[in-house]
Amino acid sequence: MTFVRSRTSLRRTLVAVLATTMLSTGCATAQASAQSSHASVTKYGEAAVTRAFRASGIGLYDEGFGAVQPVIVLGSTKVHQGWNVAVYIYLTPADAAESYKGSIKVWHGAGMAGALKKNVVVAVVPTNRVTIAKSATPFAMPELITETLARLPK
Repeated sequence: MTFVRSRTSLRRTLVAVLATTMLSTGCATAQASAQSSHASVTKYGEAAVTRAFRASGIGLYDEGFGAVQPVIVLGSTKVHQGWNVAVYIYLTPADAAESYKGSIKVWHGAGMAGALKKNVVVAVVPTNRVTIAKSATPFAMPELITETLARLPK
């Protein structure tokens, strides 16, 4: 039981670290963009993202812990094929792109994979990665995640 708790604790810690990185990069932009009108830009909501991942067999839960943030943070409920996933849903595609550009080099250097689709940023973390402070061999984006992102409506 303790082992399961420590795995969950590590996953939550990692998602919190990734969220902090993403928020520090995109928070100011997200707040500024929230004030401007982007109603004509197609974006994904939490329900559509959760549905697409559930259809792939990946359950997601809200990692935001009830905090009001300019981004929705979702994490996988269990390990899949040796990796966990964190999903960040931004208010606008521009916010997501800026945050992704600011984080992807660090993630790749730490042996994690990342993807961007409209206002959604996905980080895939191998289960043996508990920090982004150490360099590691590159980790390829799992095909299941690529297929899941393709399932999102156009």
